[in-house]
Amino acid sequence: MNVIDSVREVWQKILGLDSISADDDFFHLGGHSLSAMRVSAQLRRTLGIKVPTQLLVVNPTLTQFAAVLSERVAAAQPKGSGATDQPPVAQGWAVLVNDTGDHGLYPADAPAPGGWLPTGQIGTEAECRHWLDTRDLDTTTRVGR
Repeated sequence: MNVIDSVREVWQKILGLDSISADDDFFHLGGHSLSAMRVSAQLRRTLGIKVPTQLLVVNPTLTQFAAVLSERVAAAQPKGSGATDQPPVAQGWAVLVNDTGDHGLYPADAPAPGGWLPTGQIGTEAECRHWLDTRDLDTTTRVGR
């Protein structure tokens, strides 16, 4: 599956839509900041690259967003590795938030458990804890592993 098809599939799932055209704007389709974070986290797992939520804010159409992500996917593949169209699976931990504002860590390669939403931050456990610390967010919850 190519990048634009992956993005389209994730948008359809998160926005609950049957079809999305190339020039559709994520936010005009009903997307908002929380759904953008969910898109970012899902595409990070699907494509195996960092997908900052800000990329979607700055590139809100399907075509724009997929083009930026395609460049990132290509840049992430080692030169001469014979890499296929299948990107690597994300490794490590991701930061979650629940509806009460608590934060927790979960394995980045697993779906978020019920009641928890991805923040878009992914990395090693130490990197995720540092991200939380620099934002004065405390977590003692480790969801998974």
